[in-house]
Amino acid sequence: MQLNRGTALLDDALDLARQEMNALDDGRYEDAVDLATKRSHMTATAWQCYEPDQREDYRVRIIKLNDFQKSLTATAQRLYNEVRASLSRSRSEKRRMHGYRMAVGQALQ
Repeated sequence: MQLNRGTALLDDALDLARQEMNALDDGRYEDAVDLATKRSHMTATAWQCYEPDQREDYRVRIIKLNDFQKSLTATAQRLYNEVRASLSRSRSEKRRMHGYRMAVGQALQ
């Protein structure tokens, strides 16, 4: 069956999802957000092009997009938790250093 504009857009959305995963893996979070936004718009546009005779082609691509979305969500959550833990460690270290400076300052008086 020949690809219509909608299925081509869904294929492009899958490509954007792959790029988004690469951006997350590389720590390019702003790029990942931009790609996610583009992917969302592209998917919405694909639905506007939906033709009933393309149902199976759409279904296959939507399942792939859904699987990718689950993977992207899991990756983003893992990265979020890593950043959050790093910030928490940084705050603890800052408090520890502040306490150390105060102790040294008092000892020098």
